[in-house]
Amino acid sequence: MEGHGLLHTVMVANNLPATAPVLLRWAAILHDLGKPDTRKEEITPDGVKVSFLGHEEKSAEKASILLDRFRFSETEKQNIIWLVGNHIRAFSFHEMKESKAKEFASSPLFPFLIELARADTHGSVSNNEQMRIANEDVLNAIQKRYDKIIAFQQSHKEELSEITQEINGNIIIKRFKEHFGRQPVGVLIGRIKNATQEEIREKNITDVQEARRILQKHIEALGKE
Repeated sequence: MEGHGLLHTVMVANNLPATAPVLLRWAAILHDLGKPDTRKEEITPDGVKVSFLGHEEKSAEKASILLDRFRFSETEKQNIIWLVGNHIRAFSFHEMKESKAKEFASSPLFPFLIELARADTHGSVSNNEQMRIANEDVLNAIQKRYDKIIAFQQSHKEELSEITQEINGNIIIKRFKEHFGRQPVGVLIGRIKNATQEEIREKNITDVQEARRILQKHIEALGKE
């Protein structure tokens, strides 16, 4: 809509907050690097429709090579790549199921991802006022859901910490052996842990006894497979 990718990139970078850290500035510069490689045109009744499906993965791939050339540390590189690779996924955050949203928001980089999404949106020129309003609504919904998740985690910090201590590999192995009389394989331990954590996040569980019950349920169900 802006005319070309370079102009959009400049607009995105310029729409970052003045306090934006270096990693966020680089993510803004590199976030659409893969668009030329993923550009597709489709003839529709309304004209030519241009798409860039999967450009975030290609952008992350090309950004990794560039950041190596500039001698970024491995941590800096991975942080920037995470922002680049997730900048499209961020726009569906407000619609994700609870467990996926909490998992996504658990990254310490997520506040920067919100800033990138905001700059990306404001770095687009649209003549459609309804589209502009809809885009702002999405940004507000993203921020609102993130704030709600953080508020929940802070208000139940001790309970969630206790639950986290209960859902670990050693306890899973112990309770699995007590129930089945045999050692679970490594892959199964991970599946049990992931299934338990997902249900706990999805249902906003804060009671450690309920968390233990959910863990036992998944041990018994997945251990039979």
